[in-house]
Amino acid sequence: HLMYELGTLSEDSRIRPFDVARDGTMLGEGAVYFLFERLEHARARGAHIYAEVTGWSSSLDGYHLTSPDPSGEAATRMIQCALRQSGFRPDEIDYVNAHGTATVLNDVMEAEVIKEALGGHPAYVSSTKAQVGHLIAACGAIGLGASIAAIEQQVVPPNPHLSDPDPECDVNLAPSHAIPARIDRVVCNSFGFGGQNSCLVLQRPTPPGSSTSREERA
Repeated sequence: HLMYELGTLSEDSRIRPFDVARDGTMLGEGAVYFLFERLEHARARGAHIYAEVTGWSSSLDGYHLTSPDPSGEAATRMIQCALRQSGFRPDEIDYVNAHGTATVLNDVMEAEVIKEALGGHPAYVSSTKAQVGHLIAACGAIGLGASIAAIEQQVVPPNPHLSDPDPECDVNLAPSHAIPARIDRVVCNSFGFGGQNSCLVLQRPTPPGSSTSREERA
């Protein structure tokens, strides 16, 4: 009811992030969990390692209860900080799992943030919400699951219902169907009410003997 009153819910039966005709999000339902452990421990017990977490960051812009800061400054710095921690250059990122709520304000701001943080590098961009809806507190975890699946399956998650990309969302939007691609490094964004933003940087599991940027892995 609150999201309806705030005018963030779609009146359509589809969520269309980054599409010129987007009109809001829809609620979804689901759950996902992860086991994080040190890479050496996971290898020692013979675990299947899906991805390595190499960098992370968060920010709080406090701009508005529901509307994102149109400048995107705090979110841009957050992604840049996570990339510095990971040791990866912006042009080494293959895919960005966007928060992508399909609201008019979020998608334009986030596209500009991604473009700025990656220095214009054309990494693929898509939003999991087009497939499963907005899970509110769980949406970041679902996005992380999709990011890991992209690495595991070597595919770019799609942007279902994307038929007319908004020219103001000037990033390399994935098509409406999954496509095979080399996905070695991923940025996963999550933006919340009140300007609570978070970002994770993931990479494909490294073979034993290879150096990694961080000790804690997923």
